[in-house]
This record gives sequence, C-alpha cells and structure tokens, in this order.
Amino acid sequence: MTNPADVSALTDATIAYLSLHAPWMADKVAGAVIAQSVRDCWTWIKTKLQCSPEGRSAVDRLVSGSNTQEDIQPLKEPLHEALQSDPVFAEKLAGLIFKDSDVQIVIGDSNKVAKITSSKDVSVQIG
Repeated sequence: MTNPADVSALTDATIAYLSLHAPWMADKVAGAVIAQSVRDCWTWIKTKLQCSPEGRSAVDRLVSGSNTQEDIQPLKEPLHEALQSDPVFAEKLAGLIFKDSDVQIVIGDSNKVAKITSSKDVSVQIG
C-alpha cells in the first residue's frame, strides 16, 4: 500500500472507525463490550504509535481525554505517517478496517443506499 491516496483513505477510514467505537473507553467503563476486531485494531494502533513521540502523545491524549472528536484528531497525522512507513502494518490494518465493512454515513433526506457482495456484472438502479 504505497499509493498516497490509498494511505490517506485508510487513515480517514481508521479515524472514522475508531470514532464510532471509542475502544479507548473500554478500560474506563466497567463491562464495556467491544468487538474483538475493534480491540485488535486499537491495540495495533497503540503499539505502532508508541514508536514516535507524536504518536505516543496522541494516544495518551486520547486515552486521558473526554472522548470528543477533538481528542481523536491528533491521532490522524502520526497514524498516516505510520501507515506510509510500514506497508505490512497498513495491509493488516486495512484488513481489519475494511473487512465486512458496511458502514455508510449519509446526511440529508431521502437517501438511498445499496450493497452488493460477491457478484459480477451487476447493475443497480435506485429510483
């Protein structure tokens, strides 16, 4: 995964994924239920980002923060750098983030969405 556009897309998708699940809150809330894939994703990211001062600072801020969107944004730059510098990490993380991913964020009224899995030559018309 050396394409900068792919790395940027994975960075954005990872930040969105983490924002939805807030795995850093699991240690603070007794009995928090988080899927194993979310735990794995967060563990890999925490471990990888401990290698840089910026990454370590971003993780520490997130863990000690109030779980707001502002708390997760400092994670974006060190994560992007880690994904660019380590293609193996990027591929593993992409496997977790995009595996069976059905997350769609839509804003507005009268939105229509469709999903097709494992099909060839499919044409979808939504009217």
